[in-house]
Amino acid sequence: MSSYRAIEMIIKAFLFPKLEENYLKEVQRNTIDWQALLGTLSKHKLLLPAFQVANAHDKKLPIFPALHRYQRQQVRYSLFKLKELKRTISAFDAKGILISTYKGLAFAQAFYHGFSNRASVDVDMAIAEADIPASITLMQELGYQEYTKAKNQKTTDPNMLSRSRAHQIDYSWVLYQGEQIMCNIELHWQPAHPVLKVPLRFDQLPTNAYTSISVSGVSIATFTKPYLAIFTIIHHGLIDTWGQYRHLLDLAMILRGLSPKEYKEVQSLLQQYKLTQTFYVGLFLLDQIVDFSVADENYQASKHQQVGQRLLKELRNNTLAGKWSDNPKKLLYHLQLRDTWREQLVTGGNLIWFKMRF
Repeated sequence: MSSYRAIEMIIKAFLFPKLEENYLKEVQRNTIDWQALLGTLSKHKLLLPAFQVANAHDKKLPIFPALHRYQRQQVRYSLFKLKELKRTISAFDAKGILISTYKGLAFAQAFYHGFSNRASVDVDMAIAEADIPASITLMQELGYQEYTKAKNQKTTDPNMLSRSRAHQIDYSWVLYQGEQIMCNIELHWQPAHPVLKVPLRFDQLPTNAYTSISVSGVSIATFTKPYLAIFTIIHHGLIDTWGQYRHLLDLAMILRGLSPKEYKEVQSLLQQYKLTQTFYVGLFLLDQIVDFSVADENYQASKHQQVGQRLLKELRNNTLAGKWSDNPKKLLYHLQLRDTWREQLVTGGNLIWFKMRF
């Protein structure tokens, strides 16, 4: 059994607990390169779901000790990120600047029923574009250093702020302990990379998009579940072109976690921000991989089959790994996931400018 077939069985076991043992038996019946599977699980950020499935039914799996170590590390790291998140929000609150977390810890709490039940690396924060200049001093006072690969493109230079690469992607700040990065906080003024021209800005959202949640006893500013879902669809679908299995597991958990009323709001937001093609291709992939379907009168599988089948092949071949800025294939699929030819044209032209500029 290939690593990717085994991963699809593990995702099924995670999503359908009543059938866990059947899926695990199928995995166990086949010859598997366990180290290769462990590596593939890591690439697709599925070590925690694999641990949860194995922990429930088969602790004798050869990779269980490695999965268990990873789970313990993630719990410790999640607690550290939560502490940094609270420290950062408090510093910005003291200056009257609203920052709200999304993706990562907030997404895990909302859809995985616990902030440490889903692994994440960065802490993603939403901020108004007008507050970015003030954020520089605040992040430095918190001990963070700006992280950028481009020489002479530091956003700490006011003259470079709106013309920097970071303004088109995100403002990335890292906390070092010696040479080791302990925490990475990314400040975004749009949930999509601005260069991709998705018409959604954090400073233009309605007030009812915001809420707060309690994470391990800490009150955290974030967004309602429909908006967290939209931001995740933008990131996983448009930015990463559904290039990891974890993206599709997240989509399944979104669909599981939304009430009928919340799902209707998501449908409305998909139309408003022209994200229907991205979303429905994700649904097509999810149905193909784990037989997961949803009742949606607007979804017609045949309309998304052509792009979906090509993406499914790329996913199983792991050819959509990495960032879109380094993988031309992702850019081509990104354009195919836009709703209209006008969006394709505008975004395509802007991407050409971006590649020439940076």
